[in-house]
Amino acid sequence: MLATVIGLAIFLYLRPGVEKDQEYKVSILATEAVESIQLIRNEKEIILKQLNSVWHLEKPFLARADERKVIELLEVLSASSNVIFPKTEQAHLGLDQPIVELYINDSYFGFGGLAPTTNLQYLVTDNSIYLVFPRYSILLPVNPLELVSTNLLAINEIPVRFEINNLIVQRQGDVWNIISPDNNNENLLSQDELKQWTQSWHTVDATTVTFHPLIDSNEDMDSKFRISLLDGQEIFFKVQKNASEVIFLRIDESLSFHFPVDVGKRLLAPTGIEADKTLSVN
Repeated sequence: MLATVIGLAIFLYLRPGVEKDQEYKVSILATEAVESIQLIRNEKEIILKQLNSVWHLEKPFLARADERKVIELLEVLSASSNVIFPKTEQAHLGLDQPIVELYINDSYFGFGGLAPTTNLQYLVTDNSIYLVFPRYSILLPVNPLELVSTNLLAINEIPVRFEINNLIVQRQGDVWNIISPDNNNENLLSQDELKQWTQSWHTVDATTVTFHPLIDSNEDMDSKFRISLLDGQEIFFKVQKNASEVIFLRIDESLSFHFPVDVGKRLLAPTGIEADKTLSVN
């Protein structure tokens, strides 16, 4: 008896591996080919479109999108399933009224209920029904602000001049210069420090972004300034400071970007220049 058990154990250990279950990809669409995304949840709609290789929200408001969040949203294109069903009866799977609907280009994805034994989620596409991990629907945002870029400037918005009250930082060729009432400022900073400061406008993330509709140009703000871009466009900001944060309101986007006080001060003035000279203190 013992020899039989040992022999069976050796057989199970040494036998060739069992063939894996077949996997069915839910889409053949490549992420690089995506140009538009539509998300519908609770009758509320979010629309994103790609313009000049940069993602933007088009609905419910206009704003730059966070590229990282868009990539997460598109992860459903790489999903696969061990089972596939024909598109017949959908009601008992929660697919007649999906929890959330997603259109990627012209491809449709509807997320239904969870399978009772596996806790996988039913997903209906244009042609079939699959069982996928719920993470794909969890990654889809509820609030459109979750998709908004937390950077003050887009990567293709290249500044050549900052005008912040009495401080001007301007690029001439590859050289940045400071123009301010304090003539000693230009001696305090190296070109590397100035370049790092200008680059921070692309790289520093706001802690919070809020929608600020119906902007009143006369709204009480501590400061108003503009940034001139390489392509000739200008971007206007208003800024407000309180005890806990500095808030940058980007006027063309109707969005407020909230930063801790120390980060906000560094954005308002290069290191070595007191930010409070460019901003009134409440």
